[in-house]
Amino acid sequence: MTTKSHAAYVRRALLISPRAWFYTGGASRAFVIFVPLALALLALFASQSGLDRLVTDLFYDASRARFPLRDSEWLELFGHRAAKYAIWIIALGILVIAFGSERSRVGDHERRAVGLALLAMALGPMIVAALKHTTGHHCPVDLRLYGGFADASHAWFVAPIDAGHCFPSGHASAGYTLFALYFLGHALDRPRLARTGLFSAIVVGTAFSAVRVVQGAHFFSHNLWAAMIDWCAAALAFNSLLRGKRA
Repeated sequence: MTTKSHAAYVRRALLISPRAWFYTGGASRAFVIFVPLALALLALFASQSGLDRLVTDLFYDASRARFPLRDSEWLELFGHRAAKYAIWIIALGILVIAFGSERSRVGDHERRAVGLALLAMALGPMIVAALKHTTGHHCPVDLRLYGGFADASHAWFVAPIDAGHCFPSGHASAGYTLFALYFLGHALDRPRLARTGLFSAIVVGTAFSAVRVVQGAHFFSHNLWAAMIDWCAAALAFNSLLRGKRA
């Protein structure tokens, strides 16, 4: 295979043929590993280089010792609380597709794929929620640096009494659960669904992340870790199904 034809094959693998992402070549398998690895490395860089603080400082009013947008009732209502329900509306739509009318043309494979998508959408946030009780990271608003009570910590595993109850970002995780739709599109050989799911996850997850960053509720890196966890949860949930289709 020439270099040109190989490049064309890779483009097709990435954009058109869903299963090729995972099981038709080393490069496609590597991509599945590359995404969470890149997210983890970027998160580590953000937390260790000062980028986290640089971003957070943009939204902190030192003269008032608070994050002004934390007082925004509209942002809290629509950007934080109501936004979470949007994800459940999407999940409900998936349920309707999977377990709707008996006359629907949804077969056993489709039902299983949809079930895995729901599992992935639940698994990521569950892992994030569990980590909040085992990690020492505090939210910016809780740090002495920003008028809070706690000292900064990057400890991953601490006693429950010492947990920061903040890391990773649960709100970002809710948005990035839409990665599951990307994997669902692959499982059903529907490239448009895969691309839409990927785009939606990036847009919604980033929007959810931004809301909590400007409120002083999370550092930038907290959101990157949430995205990494959701991606891994979806990849794990769909792994057996996609391997089964290849076989």
